[in-house]
Amino acid sequence: MSKKIEIGADLGCAGKKFAWVENDKFVEFCRRSLVKAGKSTISFSRDTAATSLLAGGEEWTVTPGMTDSEDTRYESYPYSPHNLALTYISLLEAGFSDPELEIEICCSLPLNHYFTSTGINKVNIERKKKQFDIEVKNKSGNPLPKLVCKLITPEALAGFYDICFNVKGERVLTPSQPIGVADIGGRTTDSAIILPDMSLVPEATGTIPLGYLDIIDQLNQILNQRYNTGKIDTYLLEQVMQSDDKKVSFFMDQEPVDISEEIEQAHKYIANKIMREIDKKLLSANRSLGGICYFGGSAQAMRDELLKTQNSFIPEKPQGSNARGNKIILSLEQNNTKAKGEK
Repeated sequence: MSKKIEIGADLGCAGKKFAWVENDKFVEFCRRSLVKAGKSTISFSRDTAATSLLAGGEEWTVTPGMTDSEDTRYESYPYSPHNLALTYISLLEAGFSDPELEIEICCSLPLNHYFTSTGINKVNIERKKKQFDIEVKNKSGNPLPKLVCKLITPEALAGFYDICFNVKGERVLTPSQPIGVADIGGRTTDSAIILPDMSLVPEATGTIPLGYLDIIDQLNQILNQRYNTGKIDTYLLEQVMQSDDKKVSFFMDQEPVDISEEIEQAHKYIANKIMREIDKKLLSANRSLGGICYFGGSAQAMRDELLKTQNSFIPEKPQGSNARGNKIILSLEQNNTKAKGEK
């Protein structure tokens, strides 16, 4: 197998994000974590059929236009066939379908999975690597590219690499003081203090059980209280939140209602909860910080609230920070290995 490509990945609960390099520039792809367990015969597209994969003997199916999906918010999700099937489906949709291709991937684990109270959690890192040994087959019979896990990194650190290094792996920022970082994902938020040498302060690392999906849950709760809507589909609410038009009709023959105020209220409520928890964790280390950097998918969604924090910073396209950072880390690691071999 002669064709190879290095990809940085963020394989989170809310979505799959990939970053690779073409002509010294990052190319990025993002896909929501939408897939159903078992078979599905319903498709809203006449042009594209359903894609079904078998991962470890479990069937996972995606259809064009689908909005309903299996919940990804469970503890073993990072190591599951569910997660792996979504990774393959996302890679296929990103255009990586050549069966002769070997994809070398660098991905992350949440900080509470990557570390224990005494150090690196080697059991979980090995567990994550073994996930990629699970056999995955395309039910159509078409062969799949080979996926090889080269490196597992801690979330939050990966995103900070994206800020401190450019696409060529050249250092472009070296903070003179420790920096607080917060990676706000779909299900959780990882917080840490990173020193100028890119090492982590162990006592300041932690994972908060709050993320982007909690904003949607909070919005659902607010709308139900005000309009008696019941539970609205997560994906549909997300589309409204990301749209310029915030007017929706909850019931047949009803005039559209502008829910901008409710969306802002949900953002503010969850953002404040997350910031309080981050402050508690970072302050517990008793370190003087040069600032706080936020990234992850929810950093963009909560930008206005987060930037009210003193000395706070959000990079451009923060939702892709972990994927880009993992690509940078993988390239640096491969270059170091190559340099050692040449000595």
